[in-house]
Amino acid sequence: MRKALAQNPNLLRTLVGLSLTLIIVLSYAVYSASLDSDYYVYSNTSNESIADLDLISKQQYTAEGEQWTMWIWEFDSIGTNLTWINATLSGGIEGGIVKMTNAGEGYWSHPDLGNFDADKFSCAISCAKLGTHQTEIDSDGSAQISGLTDWQPVRRDGGTVRATNISVAEYEARELVDYNHSSNVWQVSLKMPGNHSLSPEIEVTFVNEMFSEIEAFSIDPATELLWATFSVIGCFTVLLVPSFAIYFAAQAKERRAEKIVLLNGEEE
Repeated sequence: MRKALAQNPNLLRTLVGLSLTLIIVLSYAVYSASLDSDYYVYSNTSNESIADLDLISKQQYTAEGEQWTMWIWEFDSIGTNLTWINATLSGGIEGGIVKMTNAGEGYWSHPDLGNFDADKFSCAISCAKLGTHQTEIDSDGSAQISGLTDWQPVRRDGGTVRATNISVAEYEARELVDYNHSSNVWQVSLKMPGNHSLSPEIEVTFVNEMFSEIEAFSIDPATELLWATFSVIGCFTVLLVPSFAIYFAAQAKERRAEKIVLLNGEEE
């Protein structure tokens, strides 16, 4: 470093200037690259409906010496872009069982689906597509079955597509959202221990979603440029600070050595 500075007294100023120039150029490069995006964001409009339950059967029977009461309801759903279907029960008895059946395509479900407290749950991994899913009534008398017509999130709420222009992007987004559930006749059954004249409160809701709008993915230019600048500055800081620290340490050591030589000369 000392020899390099002796040959070029402006080396330090050159290094600083070069570093600042590179920071500005690279920051602008990152910023410019983030402006041109082939991604488009689409959104859906959701419509939640309450199903009309039609009681088609009620019976009481004895199994293993215990008396049970069983109800069966039937309801229809709207198949156009059907996404969610949920059955919720309250006021039941612990030990009872709730089932929801679709004899056609079936649907995807899992006990943790819709549970915000579920730990590391992924429907793509855990959900199963069956004609019938069931759950037991909890100690507080409640139960819920949440179902999806498809575990992939592209049909729900909205998403992102990559395309050459917005027309192609809208076509692809509509293709992802458009869907028709072929079998829209469902059944919900409930059985509880004991002899009951009235059933607990049970409600079934289903959600249909329609494509709403699409727009090019965009970011805030000022914020992006600021973050890009700080990122590049951080990278250069990691590289340059140790070099400059060594340089200034060498300079200080050299000055101390010169001071010692001067003091020794004066003493002589």
